[in-house]
Amino acid sequence: MPSAGRRGGELVAYALALAVGVPVVLAAYSGLAGYAADDFWQLAALREGVAFPGGPTADDLFRLFSGDPAVNLAAMREGALPWYTDPSVKLLFWRPLSSTLHRLDYALFGVDAGAAKAHSLLWYLALVAVVGRLFRRVLPAKAHAPALVVFAVAASHWQIVSWISARNALVTAVFATASLLFYLRWRLDGRRLAAPLSFVSFVLGLSAGEAALGVLGYIVAFELCWAQDGWGRRSATLALTLVPTLAWLGWYAAAGYGAHGSGAYITPADNPVAFVTHLPERLLAMVGMSFLGFPSDLWFLHPSSRPVAVVFGAVSLVVMVALLRAIERRQDHGTGEHRLWLTLRLGALLAMVPQAAGLLGARSLTLPSVGTSALLGLVLARWRLLLTPLPSTAAGRAAALHRAARGGAVALLALINLVLAPLVWFGGTAFYSGMAQTTAAATSQLALTEADLGRHVLVVQPPDAFLGRYLPFQRRALGLPTPRRWHVLSIAPFAHRLTRPAADTLVLEVVGGQMMTSPFEQLFRDGAHPLEAGDAVDLGDLRARVLEVGDQGPTRVEFRFTHPVDDPSYLFLAWQGGSLGAFAPPPVGGETLLPWVAGPINL
Repeated sequence: MPSAGRRGGELVAYALALAVGVPVVLAAYSGLAGYAADDFWQLAALREGVAFPGGPTADDLFRLFSGDPAVNLAAMREGALPWYTDPSVKLLFWRPLSSTLHRLDYALFGVDAGAAKAHSLLWYLALVAVVGRLFRRVLPAKAHAPALVVFAVAASHWQIVSWISARNALVTAVFATASLLFYLRWRLDGRRLAAPLSFVSFVLGLSAGEAALGVLGYIVAFELCWAQDGWGRRSATLALTLVPTLAWLGWYAAAGYGAHGSGAYITPADNPVAFVTHLPERLLAMVGMSFLGFPSDLWFLHPSSRPVAVVFGAVSLVVMVALLRAIERRQDHGTGEHRLWLTLRLGALLAMVPQAAGLLGARSLTLPSVGTSALLGLVLARWRLLLTPLPSTAAGRAAALHRAARGGAVALLALINLVLAPLVWFGGTAFYSGMAQTTAAATSQLALTEADLGRHVLVVQPPDAFLGRYLPFQRRALGLPTPRRWHVLSIAPFAHRLTRPAADTLVLEVVGGQMMTSPFEQLFRDGAHPLEAGDAVDLGDLRARVLEVGDQGPTRVEFRFTHPVDDPSYLFLAWQGGSLGAFAPPPVGGETLLPWVAGPINL
């Protein structure tokens, strides 16, 4: 039975979390005007049964690329996958619970994004409640409130509420955290019923998303650092969790699920050497995102920022280790609290390991943020202790500087995680709102006649992937007539020169750059399987052949058609005057220079 003081601390924690968090999440709810990006793939599948060959289906919304070269080629011929896709690329994820929840949205609300987002908001409130119960069980009373507030407004959480197709990370975290809570009730409180409840919650988490594996990091850390019974008992309890998990991983691989050939994913099952090689930098980046607020999605969207993310992580690690060490030196180890600190540090780090295999970003931090928020709450709750000199420390200028440094570090952490983090919610949802409105406007501005629906659409150079590749899926998701063949020739963020050496041939040259340098291109082909000069792709009435390459991708590509380029069966589009519009290819022997202009989404 919790004491009155403990109950009072819990009430304060929830009151603060609600007072700070509710306005933030409501702002996120109202900030998104509609669907965006992968949402349209899923909506098209829900509406029509299948989005594209090998892609999402109404029953399996998280199968993206089949891994079957013949099926992928069929999708490439439609234009659902770009012509430069690795035919063996695979992104197949087993998430039946998440798929079911999206089907429920569609059955109840149709394409009402506000209702679907309200559904996500309910899951987020459930996550905050479960994390609050976990913090109540493991954290000192004074740390409960600041830790829960840090978690509720964490900068990395806006996306799982705002982006509907990212809800899987949210549902996964609810059940994975509940599994951890039940596990601790079993191990610490001796509640036998909690053991099967922990297992069931873990299975439900896995059925929502593979990220549930991250909870094993906390369980392993608990058994290594916190549990006080014998190693035999600890090993046996770990085996009860790890052996079924290994069996599930074996089934997952045997059933064909996983990732291969995509530059955004480095999985240990597909490429263990690359995973181990890149793991340290990815872990450091996640540490920097978690403590010092490095913008999490820059890792994917702007690869040039990755060294900065690693530096943020190294600085975060030094700062947090120094602060935690200073607190440990100033408190009584007889309380056993040092075991909690070790568990949280190791657990949060281990929870990041499974996430390091995927597309690194805000969603990757959901489960690790349980541990990092607890650590931040402990540091913020002990700020007075950090300013207290040790009895063995002589007074002087050096001691004063050390206290000032510790105080400054705590103030910086508070500023980043309590003041700036909520602002990220507003900024992030405003960005998503703008992206949704921009793609909706581009869809409405694209005037297609009845005759156009039977034509082969070729987008020469959209300003980004969102305004080129997703538009046909958005039209299909909304029930608008859509051409069934829609190819994007290049989304490389450079100027392009288009020449026409023959009536049926166009040559596209990247000016001052090359293809396959942007993350949205690398998503479909990794650097281990580059395109070479002479490689050709047969797309039916269109054949793409690489003429020249740079160190990362093609610089000149020939597109040969079965009919003259100006045949009425083709409709060329290009970004002109702030919108996609009809584009006339150059005459035979002529050329057109298309300058690259950043679109309104600016990605």
